Amino acid sequence: MITKTLPFIFLVSLLLLQNSFGGYCRNNNCSDGTISRSSKIKNGCGQEAVANIISMYCETNMSARMANYFNWDITPGTRAKTIEGYIRNIVGSHSDCNRLLGLRFKLKNYKKYNFLYHLKRTLRKNNFYSIDYTKRGRGTTNPVIVPTLWDNEGHYVTVVDVIHNKYRCEVVVNHWGRQEFIKCNDFLKKAGVRGNRMAWWTRKSTGSYGIFSFH
Repeated sequence: MITKTLPFIFLVSLLLLQNSFGGYCRNNNCSDGTISRSSKIKNGCGQEAVANIISMYCETNMSARMANYFNWDITPGTRAKTIEGYIRNIVGSHSDCNRLLGLRFKLKNYKKYNFLYHLKRTLRKNNFYSIDYTKRGRGTTNPVIVPTLWDNEGHYVTVVDVIHNKYRCEVVVNHWGRQEFIKCNDFLKKAGVRGNRMAWWTRKSTGSYGIFSFH
């Protein structure tokens, strides 16, 4: 009996271990059907995240460089209002995004204790503009942008899912042309954007525990 269950246990453990490193992405297309653009623009994480959002919701091929034409600011990196402006300007000028007309892509901040709850709730709410997510075993998802502190620098990431069960709690992050699964506690620390001088600038611009989403 024990020998029969060992292969099954090994397979489950292998799958959990594999998932902890993230999904597979090739040419900006990830195995779960989501998009992860890479940017060659200096301080271009904001444009990269915007390109991810537009590519998924509008089902179009939007690169970070293309997104960069739709807004600009003088600050190091991208301010929160600039992120909102990118989305507003692109949606208003692209017919592929017509179903998003009338919606606002806005930043909303939460407290540390309820941030993950609202993140998961926002991702999983079934809206008329939600995107197909059957490859991960659910009907739809609503990708969002979250401002974080990554390697001691302000960094916008696209979040496409939160996996939370009795075995694990991980946030599925698309950035830099790849997909990573980040433990929930580690992601909370990043979303708190507290630390060095760059963290202060990012927090002043976006606040802590913020989520950009369509409303």
